[in-house]
Amino acid sequence: MGTEKLALKKSSLAQKMNKLKEQEAKIKELERKSRNRKIFELGGLVEKAQLDSLNTNQLYGAFLEIADKSRNAEALKKWELNGGSAFNSDAKEKGEAVVVTFPEKPSLEIRKQIREFGLKWNSFREEWQGLCKIDDIADFVKVHRGNLLLVKEPKYDIIANRF
Repeated sequence: MGTEKLALKKSSLAQKMNKLKEQEAKIKELERKSRNRKIFELGGLVEKAQLDSLNTNQLYGAFLEIADKSRNAEALKKWELNGGSAFNSDAKEKGEAVVVTFPEKPSLEIRKQIREFGLKWNSFREEWQGLCKIDDIADFVKVHRGNLLLVKEPKYDIIANRF
């Protein structure tokens, strides 16, 4: 009887160890994905700043200089303001995130015009989505009896209703 209890205990511990190993593997996978995403975003910033034409040594040297200057709180604040300003001006140039819907399928000509505004069809949600300037598209959507929604976190704000 003692050996059976011992075998059950050993089996139970083995199951718990396997479960912990699975959890550890999942955590490592999430950490890897998070790290890869951050690296991808950093690469995007290098491209956005138009530094991707520099060779590896030049880029690494620039990063080392940035690392040295990043110890200065004033420099960090200045960089933060400059970066925020640049992101805001980029967003204004591209427009705002919008969703356009129509009560029925629009004609081919209307769909072509919607694409010219920079919107793409989302077949799953059955709506047009993308970045565009509100002033450019609002009248168009109104004339064609559609709905224009401005995408704001964390919800949609209706800015023009169907007429």
